[in-house]
Amino acid sequence: MTSWLWFIGTAIVMVAMLFVAFRMEPHWSSKDGTRFICRAQPVSLEQGGAAGSRWREVRGEVTEEGVVRLRTRGLISGRKMTGDWRIDGRGTTDGRKRVVYLLRSNDGADSRASGLLALRMPGSSRTAAVIEQHLH
Repeated sequence: MTSWLWFIGTAIVMVAMLFVAFRMEPHWSSKDGTRFICRAQPVSLEQGGAAGSRWREVRGEVTEEGVVRLRTRGLISGRKMTGDWRIDGRGTTDGRKRVVYLLRSNDGADSRASGLLALRMPGSSRTAAVIEQHLH
């Protein structure tokens, strides 16, 4: 009987840990806020503003000119997000205090990087402060 209780208890703890792991949002920001890791998603205007695919993890850098240089993490995911992007606007999401920045492809960007991109990160991020400086 006690072995079953240990098994059930262990299974409940493992499911809870899995739930917490999937809810965590990957984010890292350098001390100066110019380099970061967060999530991004292509936005398609043809679908009525609906998202083009799922959120992907990206590495980025905000240059002094206000250009966001992105590259995806992983081998084959998110080729449309690689390149240089201009900061176009800001929005907020749910009560988790995250912000979403709308990025537009830079004219001199890689041909794979086209259209619009949503960049999501915590509002308290040092990178969010750097991006806010380039918005105004």
